[in-house]
Amino acid sequence: MRRLYLLIALELICMFPLYAQKERTVKGEYIYYPSETESLDVAKRAALYRAQMQILADTYGTILNMTSTTVVQNVAEQSDIKMYTLGESSVKGEWLETIGDPKYTTGITPNGMISIKVEVTGRVRELKQVQAIFDAKILRNGVEDKFEDTYFNTGDDMYLSFSAPVDGFLTVYLFDGGKDVYCLLPYQNTRDGIVRTEAGKRHVFFSSAYPYGVELNSEVDEYTLTCSGNIELNRVYIIWSTRTFIKANDHKSDELLPRHLDYSSFQRWLSTLRTTNSDIAVKTFDIEIRNNN
Repeated sequence: MRRLYLLIALELICMFPLYAQKERTVKGEYIYYPSETESLDVAKRAALYRAQMQILADTYGTILNMTSTTVVQNVAEQSDIKMYTLGESSVKGEWLETIGDPKYTTGITPNGMISIKVEVTGRVRELKQVQAIFDAKILRNGVEDKFEDTYFNTGDDMYLSFSAPVDGFLTVYLFDGGKDVYCLLPYQNTRDGIVRTEAGKRHVFFSSAYPYGVELNSEVDEYTLTCSGNIELNRVYIIWSTRTFIKANDHKSDELLPRHLDYSSFQRWLSTLRTTNSDIAVKTFDIEIRNNN
């Protein structure tokens, strides 16, 4: 068994485009009011994500799904009827690529609240139909779904749970919050540049107890997250398609770290992939790592 120790810094929507439309270049801004417990990096990411979603909503509109539930309770021989209505909206577009660097402006409101204004430009396209196509969970210190978490402490192990209703192809990358993106899946010693997933099967990755996707005479890569400062942020990209595709051109430079490439090259690869493969679905998770020592 081989365990890799990562010293790394570091949209929550899974979408499957069935009929992608013409791409457009858009720009917009958003003002975000972070909570007192949010770090500046976390707040900037939240502001950027909300700006992207707002621009997509303004450009293409949203789909609103409403679900109503009626609950009847008998209390002291009397019936108490309550109705709950849940609303869920999803944008009818996809953010393909951010052009240039977002511009952030931090300020203070008259009532003393911190505000973060972000201005961003990007390439987008409309989706005639939006459909969640796979389920993925980041797990901490356990391989069952009940261990789902995005908050880690130094020394915690990270696993991935994945399932999809149809066969497909999967790769997983992690952005360290600085300049590098690491390839977590496929595993380092595999010659195949992509992992095949089976319809209706729950896959567990990064655990030697579940050697799915491992070639003969190869090993499962296991990951223990560490933090050099007080707090660091990572972003995990789960990239899946019903059609095969070629992963990014990453390389090996450190025995203790996965293959990697610079962030700009990764973004160019992902943008090209989303443009040329309309079956691509991407889900991202922001992970916070704390040093409790």
